[in-house]
Amino acid sequence: METEWKQKKADYDKVILKSESEINQLETEVKKLKTDVYKDDTKISLLKYSQQILDLKLTRLGEEEKYQKGEKSLSSTYKSYVEQFNGEVQHILEVRRRFCFLIFGLFFTKRRENWMTKFKISESKENP
Repeated sequence: METEWKQKKADYDKVILKSESEINQLETEVKKLKTDVYKDDTKISLLKYSQQILDLKLTRLGEEEKYQKGEKSLSSTYKSYVEQFNGEVQHILEVRRRFCFLIFGLFFTKRRENWMTKFKISESKENP
């Protein structure tokens, strides 16, 4: 009877080990498949958003074509996106130019004051 019990116990242990091994293999496969699904979902989302961006660019390009032909106007200030972009660039360049003149003026005014102090020169038009 004890021998029979040991045999059944050994058979039971083999079945349990085999089942646990299969469970581990299945869990590993499920993890891999989940990772693959996540990667594919990410690619799909990226492609979807890329398509939306391209659609918007195509729409904007179609509108720009109408603006250039004079069929439509972007706004009361600008006729087209190109004109708006060029206007904004000119504005930025003008602000930059003014800023450079301001800095240049402040720098040389300070240098002039230092020079005049160093050589003890008066700003009055009369010479002592």
